[in-house]
Amino acid sequence: MTDATDTSDEKPVDDVTNDDTPDLEPSSDNRTNARVNLDRPLIIRLSSGESIKARLVNLSCGGLAFEYPAAAESGATFGLLFQLSTKTDTINIQAEGVARHSHVKSESFVTGIQFTKISEEHIDIIEDFVEYKLSTAEQLTGFAVSHRHRN
Repeated sequence: MTDATDTSDEKPVDDVTNDDTPDLEPSSDNRTNARVNLDRPLIIRLSSGESIKARLVNLSCGGLAFEYPAAAESGATFGLLFQLSTKTDTINIQAEGVARHSHVKSESFVTGIQFTKISEEHIDIIEDFVEYKLSTAEQLTGFAVSHRHRN
């Protein structure tokens, strides 16, 4: 999956690494939003117009990570479509994002995407979803988790 726009003016971002376990912990240099692990379908629209199916593996207000058999090129841009359930409905979340890194995971790759275009309404839905998932985890484990990290 090497679908990229012209990135000649952009600085290179993290390349593919051979780390079997992607770093999902927040760090001061690249993570400012709380995130949750997921396992759900994701539709990715490439700049060529082709749509592919992938697995959404984690989500935050700032972006997401997906698993796919091929690595995404750093700087590649994608359209993204996935569903989140609220208390009353299932919402189709649409966004655009740019690939920031890919990590090898067994026989596939996990690619981190930073949102570049997403509605405020969808950000609010993601934020509520992440907060709910983290508070549920806190109730099950007894560990307190910081919920909101708005910039």
